[in-house]
Amino acid sequence: MPDLHRVIHNGRPSMEENQGTVSEEEAEFLCALAEALHAPADLVFIDGCHEGEWVRRDIEAMIPASSPKAVFVLHDAISEPWPDVAEVADEYHALILDTPRGLAVFAP
Repeated sequence: MPDLHRVIHNGRPSMEENQGTVSEEEAEFLCALAEALHAPADLVFIDGCHEGEWVRRDIEAMIPASSPKAVFVLHDAISEPWPDVAEVADEYHALILDTPRGLAVFAP
């Protein structure tokens, strides 16, 4: 299992290094987390880096640790400073909820 402290606290490598893919270490960590919780995630709330490639990366990283019928929620889906979140939400055909910054709800 990957070193939990390093995965959580050391930040992310540059996009140039990983080209938007989930590292084997990240995928392994997320699957181990789901196993430790004795069940895959049914609800995934994403509010991380707001650049499109990172939003996609966060989604793809959580899919292996999610149940087949999991619901994903993206925060800041209609917030003017972060148009990439809305773009990714559109790619997943998300339902946009009109909250102050917008929530995008979808099942991958």
